[in-house]
Amino acid sequence: MPIDLDTIISSISILVAAVGVMFALNGVKQRVWLSVFTEYTKRYSDILAEFPEEVIDNNFKDRLSGLEKNHD
Repeated sequence: MPIDLDTIISSISILVAAVGVMFALNGVKQRVWLSVFTEYTKRYSDILAEFPEEVIDNNFKDRLSGLEKNHD
């Protein structure tokens, strides 16, 4: 059973479209993750900013700055 040119072109087109959809979905997944991460860190920052100064001792500040240095 010979395979004609139309079948080959259609198969390649479907394959290219499927790969394009996979890349598009991966991009959407990354944008959603970034949005969730940004909102989480914003909430954490807001909560931390509302802490009274008496609660945040020097030991806490030192550990927090150490985490920031390790994260860079």
